[in-house]
Amino acid sequence: MFDIAGDEDPQDQLPLAQLSRQWHPDREGEHDHARPHAHADTVTVTTPSPANPSRLLALLRERLPEVYRLKGQVSVAAPGGTRRFPVNSVGGDVRLEGRPDSPDQPGGELVAIGVHMDVSHTRTLLERVLEGSTSGLPSSALTDALHQLDHLCRPSI
Repeated sequence: MFDIAGDEDPQDQLPLAQLSRQWHPDREGEHDHARPHAHADTVTVTTPSPANPSRLLALLRERLPEVYRLKGQVSVAAPGGTRRFPVNSVGGDVRLEGRPDSPDQPGGELVAIGVHMDVSHTRTLLERVLEGSTSGLPSSALTDALHQLDHLCRPSI
């Protein structure tokens, strides 16, 4: 880290602050909070029911370009009960942790974070994933989606 607000650079350090002051002479003496910056948009969607695992899988693979972070905990419908997946996706890196059946936590929550995000469109997508209906979904498709979600699981550190 370097502070371009200061006039002197520490000894035996790369002169990054000095270079930054040279590139932005109009900002010399300004503090970071004085510079304009983009604020992130967020969308949070919750559900009391298990989500559709195929739709969750599709969302994680789709990687919405305006969403740079997706996080939450989602229970999905599974044969004989539910499975819970903590979700953490940053950029294109998706991390899930498989959890055992969770009858005491059948629902879930997803939070999308992005800059210049179409909030209404993102909310609609997340609501569709979390609506939970698996009617009409063959049991083989349900099992296949769960298997693919399992492949996205990584052990927590």
